[in-house]
Amino acid sequence: MSNMSHELRTPLNSVMALSRVLMMQAGKKLSEEEMEYLEIIGRNGKKLLSLINDILDLSKIEAGRLDVIPGPLSVTPVIDAIMEALSPLAKENGTEMEKNIASDLPHIESDEARVYNILQNLIGNAVKFTRGGDVTVSASGDAERIYIEVRDTGIGIPNDSLPHIFEEFRQVDGSTSREYEGTGLGLAIAYKSALMLGGDIAVESTPGVGSTFTLTLPIAWQGPAQILEIEPFPSSGDMGPSHNIVPPSGISLSDGRKPSRRILLVKDNEAAIIQVKAVLESEGYLVDVARGGIEALDYVSETIPDGIILDLMMPEVDGFEVLETIRGRKETVKIPVLILTAKDLTREDMKRLSANNIQQLIQKGDVDREGLLFKTELMLEAKPATRNT
Repeated sequence: MSNMSHELRTPLNSVMALSRVLMMQAGKKLSEEEMEYLEIIGRNGKKLLSLINDILDLSKIEAGRLDVIPGPLSVTPVIDAIMEALSPLAKENGTEMEKNIASDLPHIESDEARVYNILQNLIGNAVKFTRGGDVTVSASGDAERIYIEVRDTGIGIPNDSLPHIFEEFRQVDGSTSREYEGTGLGLAIAYKSALMLGGDIAVESTPGVGSTFTLTLPIAWQGPAQILEIEPFPSSGDMGPSHNIVPPSGISLSDGRKPSRRILLVKDNEAAIIQVKAVLESEGYLVDVARGGIEALDYVSETIPDGIILDLMMPEVDGFEVLETIRGRKETVKIPVLILTAKDLTREDMKRLSANNIQQLIQKGDVDREGLLFKTELMLEAKPATRNT
């Protein structure tokens, strides 16, 4: 399943990417009804991508192969990001969202991606099953643990369903006429992930009154995996050699405008190339394209871009080899790199990226305009430190 993830996400990414490009470029050329069709394609693409990710995560958990990468973590910004992302759905449901986070909430040692997914499921379910009510997220801690409580005033859970709420594919309403969509995987993954992090999830609920889910996590990491410390990039400054803006032969070049910030996009998927170029060029970036690792290495041997957006899964020379070659050369060692991949990254992959000064990463296939621009800006604002060799 892990190896299949790239093959599953790549064609789906093409559907989602090209629908977004059409929406960006169509403007007034399409009718309101046709624009709605594109929105439906994008919305259902996101649902399918989420399902693929859930099935992959569940299969890895069941096989004991889900990588946990613990590191220093502040839970507050994670909660803020999730609540902000869910605010449109809450508004649509007429639901008020509130948070009550202790000012002295300690930082913890845990896997940020896993904690995010757990809270996204818990808070997302609370908003989904609450209409015209309230959802409150509270967080507190003691000397050993933190406690994150998600309380809603939604439909609640019947007593006979509570013992099964964390089972795979289990839904409170399993009838063919059920009102709420879902696969029944979210809570199962959240619960198993919490256990892997040394924590737990408890639930209390009353039908028609609401539910309260409480996530408990240890402050100090207690699992077998080693804490992954990532050194921050130094502040941006001298990028070393002067920027040569003449591209080598065989590389597609942007228009003839005076360049300000030039990005090398290294991908072999045409739909992704179209999408990323459209987004970046709409913001004034100059984008050159290398459709493989060999082209990319030929490019940087003659041209020093302001930054590189790099895929990992490519034939002949993959992204890891490209990255390690770039970091191994004095002329290119300081070029900032953003990884954009549909590959399901293992712990070894993450270590390999961290060893090559990679902090900016977009994965699991869902590339939105705002996220891409935000990550690109972060990438350009920093330069990697030179490795000791």
